Amino acid sequence: MDKINWANYNYDEFELFCNALCTFEFGKQYRPYSAPGPDGGIDGSFTGTYQGETGDWRFQFKFYQAARSEAVSNLKFNLKKEAEKLGNEAFLVLATNVELLPQEVKALKQVFDEQVLKDGKQTKLYVWDGAKLFTLFVQYPILSLWLNDGFKTAQLRGYKEVYQQSLDAQHFEPWSMSNFFIGRQADLTALADFLDSDKTLAIIVGDAGIGKTRLVLEFFKQKVDNLEDWTALVLINRVIDFDKIYRALAPGRKYVVLIDDAHTYDPKVIADMKAIADSLKNVKLILTSRKLEANNALILLREYEKQNALTLKLNELSRQETEEAFLRYIGNTDYWHYINQLVTISFGKPILIVAMLNAMNNHIQINQIKAQDFLRDYVTSYFEAFIVKVNTELGIEKFRSRSLLEVVALLEPFNFTDTEISDKLGGLLGIDPGAVRNALKILMEHDYVNGRYEQSIKPDYYSDILLSNIDQNQVVKYLTEFAPMAGNVIINLSSVDEVINNNDILNEILNIYIQLIESTDQINLVRRVLDTIQTITFIKPDIAKATIDLYLKCLATDGHPVKAEFDHDKQYNYFSGESALSKVITMLGYLQESPANGDFVYRRAFSLYVITGEQKVANLFAFDKKDIIGNFDMGRQTFFVKEFARKFKGYHEKELAFGLLCLKAMSALDFTITEWSAVNRESLTITTYFLPETPAVKNFRKLLIELLVQVYVAPETVTMHTETLNSLIDLPMGIFATERNTKPYRILGFEQFQI
Repeated sequence: MDKINWANYNYDEFELFCNALCTFEFGKQYRPYSAPGPDGGIDGSFTGTYQGETGDWRFQFKFYQAARSEAVSNLKFNLKKEAEKLGNEAFLVLATNVELLPQEVKALKQVFDEQVLKDGKQTKLYVWDGAKLFTLFVQYPILSLWLNDGFKTAQLRGYKEVYQQSLDAQHFEPWSMSNFFIGRQADLTALADFLDSDKTLAIIVGDAGIGKTRLVLEFFKQKVDNLEDWTALVLINRVIDFDKIYRALAPGRKYVVLIDDAHTYDPKVIADMKAIADSLKNVKLILTSRKLEANNALILLREYEKQNALTLKLNELSRQETEEAFLRYIGNTDYWHYINQLVTISFGKPILIVAMLNAMNNHIQINQIKAQDFLRDYVTSYFEAFIVKVNTELGIEKFRSRSLLEVVALLEPFNFTDTEISDKLGGLLGIDPGAVRNALKILMEHDYVNGRYEQSIKPDYYSDILLSNIDQNQVVKYLTEFAPMAGNVIINLSSVDEVINNNDILNEILNIYIQLIESTDQINLVRRVLDTIQTITFIKPDIAKATIDLYLKCLATDGHPVKAEFDHDKQYNYFSGESALSKVITMLGYLQESPANGDFVYRRAFSLYVITGEQKVANLFAFDKKDIIGNFDMGRQTFFVKEFARKFKGYHEKELAFGLLCLKAMSALDFTITEWSAVNRESLTITTYFLPETPAVKNFRKLLIELLVQVYVAPETVTMHTETLNSLIDLPMGIFATERNTKPYRILGFEQFQI
């Protein structure tokens, strides 16, 4: 091997060379430093034993391109300065590119020893001159590759240098590799066993954004970094120099090489790297690839080579792992109260979990992540493999495949095996119906969709992003052909409109759609319309209000199916969650999330109670999660109290009764929420929350007492005196009672158990 011509390099390259060499020589406990100053301050440190010498080691690198005599003179001067800066180190290694004569080395040591003795220290000097560096250099062929190809541009590089930006990124950045690692323990164990096996190839397959690269980096961090004889590398170049890499990976050390996104490499590169690993015996390869494209990367490998490889298939995180991922970052915030919803809508997709955490961390509405470029680009890339596959295997043009995905996102959920639907899709999109059926089959087989009887793209955010590109003028045509699926179309379009907010066609469709409530004679159709509007209440509050008004009108109309359903349920004093009344109450609750809808909810709640006499309408004003997230600011309760105080003297008896029912609900000091566990869908979580003793709560209760006193003494409410007095008495009783609540009226807390 030729000697190193240091005239072709600069100090930065020399520093990288020395740090890499010291890491190989001293082990992974060697710590490189980068500090300002002409000499870069301290360049490296190590604590431990090297060649029988134990203690703290300090490293200084001196690079010169001056004439040799001048370089030697500068070395003496700078070495004296370095000796003066020593701490309690036992050893100093001086590395320089200058080749020194024995007498020059002796002179350097004399200068150093004199200064150390003068300072009362006992540090020993090692001089690694150009010749010594070369002697060490030839032991590590990988250094030759890095030095000749560039430490930052070589075909193979250390994984920390390649992924430095991702490893240093904030936890919630989309490209971050520093976030807390959740789950995948079996996969980490399998990779650890892979290092000790006779296998040379491991393949990790999964969807884009599922965490393939993150798994490998965690394996490098947890396992490889703790093994002195193993070095983790990353293949950078798409075109490789076989001979250079072969020489660089020559036996002496062990290497595990990551080929990330192997499906983007020429299969010949993969085959060549596999041949190197098989030949040298000290090299392991780890490939990551998307599921649909994994075989393309391995096409030149023999069948037995594929079968002998370790193959790990990554899926979404489990519900328990997803919950753990969220709670790791939001466990001490109010967001944890919505853990069920977060787990569900993230669908266990790591990239979506990070996007949602990023939104919460930056106080951005979670639904707005659909408009972020990184997620839109990711979804485009995510479906690109499907588009390529159906183009290659089924002959469907790429633009038609994209249109098919958009229409699927528009109509879902539906039965993907329904030939009538696939025939219509084929006719509308100019695709052979048989090809459509096969394309839908590919979506099911490769986990782009889920559902047993009806399928839909998951997570919902992915289909929303697909649908945002649909030609609005084509929507009417699709709606005409698929009229029975109008509810799906409305919900899906509304979810997109939540971010884009320019869907004039949707508004026209909605105004026509809700009229079905009044015109139909089928209660099931009414329920279906209410289900649809309930789903989009947050996005289209004005449509929801118009829908509620139509329901109230029908409820007062004899012979209408809405009135008939109510009369039937009232007879048995039971209103199921599927009843039209329950759906309308839920819609009013959703509207109440926004203070702008407070007056509408107040008035319609009274109207609904007057017509139905149903007490659960009063639950609209009881405490729930909205109050927890709002830190019990008591805004909606105070609004109700002030409105009731202003209007109660003009109310008739039924309206007064409803008002007192609501006030009684607001006087509670605790409330219980029962919901399905985020992790175990067969388990219920029952949580009792206690109101905090805060100024806002105290002020509200003072207003409440004052109002009840006003109601009690008002001559217009004489018929309600008993009910009013009972409510007043219940207030202090609630504070001092201990049978039901041993710690009433305390700083906000909760008690939780599962069944």
